[in-house]
Amino acid sequence: MPGQRIFGNSINNATYMGLSSNILWHQTNFNSLRKILSSKTILCSYSLEDTRFVLGGKTAFAMVSMCDLPFSELTSYLSKYGGYSLGFSRSWGISHKFNPVWYCDPQSMAADFIKHSLERMRRTGSGDGEALLFSNVLSYVKMVEDELPKHNYKRYRFYDEREVRFIPSFLYMINGDEKPLMYEEEYMDYKKSHNGNSLLDFGVEFNWTDLKYIIVKKEKQIQPLRAYLTKQGCPNDLVQIFFHKQVEEDFIGENHNEEVEKFSMTKDDVKKLVEMTVAEMNKIQDALG
Repeated sequence: MPGQRIFGNSINNATYMGLSSNILWHQTNFNSLRKILSSKTILCSYSLEDTRFVLGGKTAFAMVSMCDLPFSELTSYLSKYGGYSLGFSRSWGISHKFNPVWYCDPQSMAADFIKHSLERMRRTGSGDGEALLFSNVLSYVKMVEDELPKHNYKRYRFYDEREVRFIPSFLYMINGDEKPLMYEEEYMDYKKSHNGNSLLDFGVEFNWTDLKYIIVKKEKQIQPLRAYLTKQGCPNDLVQIFFHKQVEEDFIGENHNEEVEKFSMTKDDVKKLVEMTVAEMNKIQDALG
């Protein structure tokens, strides 16, 4: 029809809900939140990833991990990785070379291609440069589904998280005497020798204008956090701060239904009820003669 938009984000001025946003979310715990705000830097850390489909085991890569979920999809994500969220502008992420991960099913043709590429490299005796490039590419691959033991998931669909990553150049790490990747046993030893920590001493910097939102657990944490931001030099009210319940109920529209309290009885309650019932039955029998 003349004048009707066929492509784009609207038809006859009707809009649809996007599956991504212009905000990149980074989750952390409270102590790390304070460190990030005081240094204005998100440090890289080693993350153990499932590379069994190609390397036969798990591999740890250094990265900063974020996601670009819109507010409407944040429900299950809010408390998953520390409970505190920082929302940065997408333009900041692009300028620091963040990129969406490449979700892969281990039974797919893409997985076969990755395996065949590694086999060819081994067969032809490719040099260290090609092996380094292959490993750097592999650091962006994420399983569509996998286990998530930390949260008691035998199968968890990572694909729903829309993860984006900053991966430092492997050459940069090697020149700085850092290991660009570690296999699982080596990674576990590394964490033990660093008091359970996998953080590195470099990461991605930001300015206050890059940080748009912070989500904390409870409403009472907002004012102290705002005072802390002011102390760190962040202009007042530049960053919007919300709390979990506000996001869930006001923005997402969940957790506003109230269930009827379930009736429960203790053993003493049951005993008294039985005794009362027996007494009443005796009264009825006496009345009937």
